[in-house]
Amino acid sequence: MSHNSRLRWRRRFRRRQSESEPEVFTPPRIRKRRRRMFILLGAATVVLFGALGSIFGPEVLSDDCGEGVVRRGGECVGITDGSYVFAPELSAVEKLIKAENDQAAKRRDRVSVSIAYVFPLRPGKKDVSDVRSIRRDLEGAFVAQYTANHDTASEQPLIRLLLANIGADGGKWEPVVNTLAERVAGKDHLVATAGFGPSLGATRDAIRRLGELNIPRVSATMTADDLVEIPTLRRVAPPNHIEVTAAVGHAREASNRALLVQDTNPADLYTRTLGDIFRNRYPDAADQLVSQDEYYDLKLGAAATTFTQMLPNICNGKPGVVYFAGRAPELRDFLKVLARRNCVSEHITVLSGDDAASLEGDRSLDQALAANISVMFTALAHPDAWQVPNAGSFFNQTTVARFRDPTGIFQQRFPNESLADGEVIMSHDAVLVAVTAIRQAATSDHLQVTPADVEQTLNRLHGIQQVPGASGYLSFDNTGSPTGKPIPLLELTPGGVLTFRELLQSAA
Repeated sequence: MSHNSRLRWRRRFRRRQSESEPEVFTPPRIRKRRRRMFILLGAATVVLFGALGSIFGPEVLSDDCGEGVVRRGGECVGITDGSYVFAPELSAVEKLIKAENDQAAKRRDRVSVSIAYVFPLRPGKKDVSDVRSIRRDLEGAFVAQYTANHDTASEQPLIRLLLANIGADGGKWEPVVNTLAERVAGKDHLVATAGFGPSLGATRDAIRRLGELNIPRVSATMTADDLVEIPTLRRVAPPNHIEVTAAVGHAREASNRALLVQDTNPADLYTRTLGDIFRNRYPDAADQLVSQDEYYDLKLGAAATTFTQMLPNICNGKPGVVYFAGRAPELRDFLKVLARRNCVSEHITVLSGDDAASLEGDRSLDQALAANISVMFTALAHPDAWQVPNAGSFFNQTTVARFRDPTGIFQQRFPNESLADGEVIMSHDAVLVAVTAIRQAATSDHLQVTPADVEQTLNRLHGIQQVPGASGYLSFDNTGSPTGKPIPLLELTPGGVLTFRELLQSAA
């Protein structure tokens, strides 16, 4: 038999064999079980590799919500150039930032680099920020970016602004920071970060990690004294010990008897250092703390109830000043409770820190303010401070004109926005500091600066090379704090109006 004949015979044999064997029937229930088994095995494999990735490598972001933005714990966190809108209230300013970023990227004749504005951009139910303050932060950052790119026709490099949301209270900072590190060598050419929001433990951890990654950082409104211990962090806001020391003089003028009410929440660096410093600075030979400090812990809840329980001791101690070392929402509750005290005939001045600025526009406190209570606080910036006598000694008029000039970028883009709480001004100054270092680091033969170049230049921003901020001249000491910066003293008046009272001297 030939070879071809043998092959034909084998094929006929196999066909007959298969025709003679009955088809094995697989019940539908078994097929479904098999499909479920394969699906579960596939899912388990994905979970396994995901877990291994989190153990053996840094977590970075995918694109669940938008490009560079991922869903974590019910909120979208990550990095955008303005393409992804984190909240409807931020849509207008993010659109402006996106347009300015696109224009910078299109300029083939000029080099561009990026600054990431880091902030909890989508506040959660327990977040100490709100959307209004976040919107104002981004508006200030945009004003600094736009001015840097349009003041002259030849200044380089151009500035792109990335928005980095680290989640409510900064709790999801790790994957965001890991991804920022990748943007340094990527097409964004990230060279600095700014912003960071309130003085919280999570934001402090994010700042420390960025420092380990050698990425420069400039905070806008963080004031906790613990941050002085973080090497190379520059702070536009004076630390708490400067704020409180400036306020102590006013407190002593108001009364020689004071009481401290303090939030002991360990996660909040701001409230802890604020209270500790007032306790140490206020008492002297003529001025005293009238009784034991009144503590509360925000994490335990029921703050309004515990404030009510404080009233007997407050009336018995007869303090002329109550220093409230807590956040604005709790200050609101405290004032409403204090208005119901039995000793309403005794005037009390409630003094607090800069977080009280977020009570702007709060008309719910009008009744409390009518109950023989004054509310004063040290602020970070206020536009009326630009009009004090000898204002030129404290503020650069060219920088101030960006906000006051009707034809300037701020009035043109945000005509109905308020500057009273200082958020716009402080975020502008934080980005301005980064821009100043970037531009000074650039040379004609080295325009594509690096984070290391920017960090070196930040060390030079003092003395005659101080930064002309809108909140005041910024000359940084070796701990990264601004020196000699005046502090506005504001009063909360009916209608939630933040009224400028005076400019306090910044003591060492």
